[in-house]
Amino acid sequence: PTELLRKIHSGAALIVLEEHIVHGGVASMVSLELMKAGVPVRKFIPMNAEGIGLRGVYGSQNFLRKHSGLDPESILSVVRKSQEGTL
Repeated sequence: PTELLRKIHSGAALIVLEEHIVHGGVASMVSLELMKAGVPVRKFIPMNAEGIGLRGVYGSQNFLRKHSGLDPESILSVVRKSQEGTL
């Protein structure tokens, strides 16, 4: 945790990935704990499942990951854009 907090303090973006809906998920818990601890976050990027099942989107795990931007290529794109400051 010390190294993670150091990186967050340095201004690095914090990207949280979860194969779940955003409400009540890991990103919500992480952001709450950081706020409670007074840890400033320059850029918080939650990446989560996008309405799977709720909007009639069904398919294989690979299809649903791609649909939600949770496939390796999409994640790498977000990381690169975050590092470049274009996100």
